[in-house]
Amino acid sequence: MTLTTKFVQEGEKLTVTMTGPRGGESSGEGTIQGNAIQWSVTRTGPEGNQFTVTYKGTVEGTTMSGTAENPRGTINWKATKK
Repeated sequence: MTLTTKFVQEGEKLTVTMTGPRGGESSGEGTIQGNAIQWSVTRTGPEGNQFTVTYKGTVEGTTMSGTAENPRGTINWKATKK
């Protein structure tokens, strides 16, 4: 799945907006310290239930990668700056 993610940084604090392939939007907050990044967003599932996804990773130049934890398990992710 491809998501478009926008980060607004104030010091170590991040505000995050993620837009899915169908246009659904989720927002959350996180931190960046050195090259370590972490943020969480709350999403609504197809049955109306809410769940939180926590992303943790490493920033290297114009790319990032890490893991995303949700109630169903952990998956790997990667991102490239547009």
